[in-house]
Amino acid sequence: MGAGNSGCDCAVESSRVAASVDISVRSPQYIIPKFFMGRPTDTFAENLQWLPKAVQNLLHRLTVRIQVGQYSDYGLPEPTFPPTKSHPTVNSELLDKIRHGKVRPRPGIQKVEGNTVVFTDGSSQQYDTIIAATGYKTRFPFFDADFLQWEDATNIPLYLRVFHPKYEGLYFIGLVQPQGCVWPLSEAQSRMVGKIISGALQLPGDWKTQAREEGDRIERSFVLNPRHAVGVHYHPYLRQLRRAAQKV
Repeated sequence: MGAGNSGCDCAVESSRVAASVDISVRSPQYIIPKFFMGRPTDTFAENLQWLPKAVQNLLHRLTVRIQVGQYSDYGLPEPTFPPTKSHPTVNSELLDKIRHGKVRPRPGIQKVEGNTVVFTDGSSQQYDTIIAATGYKTRFPFFDADFLQWEDATNIPLYLRVFHPKYEGLYFIGLVQPQGCVWPLSEAQSRMVGKIISGALQLPGDWKTQAREEGDRIERSFVLNPRHAVGVHYHPYLRQLRRAAQKV
């Protein structure tokens, strides 16, 4: 179940040994190869950053079409939104496995009864093993719910995705889902927090207002879903962190 990165990896690896594998895809996903023209896909996309957003979206759609074709040809739902408005699934093998009949796409799941899965199109199938790769929730079990509750939120107000406008001294490191690698972003966040704690850097006077505006902007920038509440565009966000950290 699930067509995110983990779900697709599970389907591909299972198909190497299983007699048959089905993957449930409840909503359209961009499933793109890990490499384009010999380079990691996310680093190739870096070359488009200087272009207007509309042109970037057009070129992203074009490169995906060149690499993949139409998702409907694989029995998958076709995305109707630009690739930059959703966190993509990066997998070089799944589409090949589908075309060779090793993995079969199925629609969303209506219910599970024992080992029988009933899908939203009315079909059903029995399985020996069901893997629930249904994603993550933004949950903090060590906080009381009345203190912090973002599990189903589509808008998370944090200045620079780190600083909470209500609880000063509470910092969030790595609470981002970038279209790229998270570790350089977490490092940049950590360096900024270190400067704040040491007194080498001061937050701007209107940072609490900016935190709320930032949450609103991200909500508009991605497909409206709790999954994307912590989404960021890798390169613009990293530049934003580095600029802010230099304002000593």
